[in-house]
Amino acid sequence: MMKFAEHKNIFLQIGDWVCEKILLEEWPAEEKLPRCVSWQGRWR
Repeated sequence: MMKFAEHKNIFLQIGDWVCEKILLEEWPAEEKLPRCVSWQGRWR
């Protein structure tokens, strides 16, 4: 579940989250990101 901080723009927080997933090798570099439907429930 992702919780957004009020002191930072949401799009920057999402960008940080995506970069973290790639750096932790949860998502391979050079590949398409998973579809939003596969993230269902993680944004609440």
